[in-house]
Amino acid sequence: MFKPNVYCFAGCEYGDRASWCSTISGNGCHYNGETCCESCKKYKTSIPNCEYGDRSSFCPIFIAEDRGRCVTYSHICCVTCANPQSATTAAPAPATGTSSDPTSCEYGDQVSWCSTISASNCYYNEERCCESCKKHKTSIPNCKFGDRNPTCATLVAANRAICFGNEEACCASCT
Repeated sequence: MFKPNVYCFAGCEYGDRASWCSTISGNGCHYNGETCCESCKKYKTSIPNCEYGDRSSFCPIFIAEDRGRCVTYSHICCVTCANPQSATTAAPAPATGTSSDPTSCEYGDQVSWCSTISASNCYYNEERCCESCKKHKTSIPNCKFGDRNPTCATLVAANRAICFGNEEACCASCT
């Protein structure tokens, strides 16, 4: 009596259908998953629309260079982009998919220089440097990242009258 292999996916009762399947990579399974069903089962993920992981082997390096690329390439680099903190470690995909809110910071900083951004530059680069700018946020009303002019602290310390007419530019130093 025939006993089905319980470790195979449905439709894979007879295993791989080609001799080269043992050399297939996860990204190759997106195109040959039916032919190489036995070999591809080790690459299966639970990430929606990402059955066998990243569709290209370049994803970990490509995304690590610039996390902002996930906005455009998340359908190709689905595992790499599913983890907002690391370009080399897979994690479950965000529950709602790609956010349409540009300030959500789903993919972290988009450019490498963000780690050195000043608080005043966050007013102009918050979308690109969302993760790094979080550390500069203040609780001062209408003063999200503190002084808009980096020289305010020095100027106000020397002459408090500077605040007159410069309340917005020096919102933290003048409070």
